[in-house]
Amino acid sequence: VMWHTVFALSGQHWDAWSQALSFKPKMPSPFRLPVLLPGSVALLASDTAGLSLTVVAGKPVTLSQLAVGGRAWAPTLPKTLGVGQSVHWQ
Repeated sequence: VMWHTVFALSGQHWDAWSQALSFKPKMPSPFRLPVLLPGSVALLASDTAGLSLTVVAGKPVTLSQLAVGGRAWAPTLPKTLGVGQSVHWQ
């Protein structure tokens, strides 16, 4: 079951009840990692400009918490992202 590799590399944790999404990536920046959520697929990216999460397919995703390696995205939560929409932070 190769899809477990995605979770191992990204350290993804999704709590559907509280709509909290967090990551502890196992690789240094820059990276682009797939994000698998029930009914949706997203892309987590890190580069010199910062971090981003973009929904690329499926249903809209509502987030009440979002963090990568302890770096939280905090503006106006909860936030719902539809296909093609993204959030960016440092």
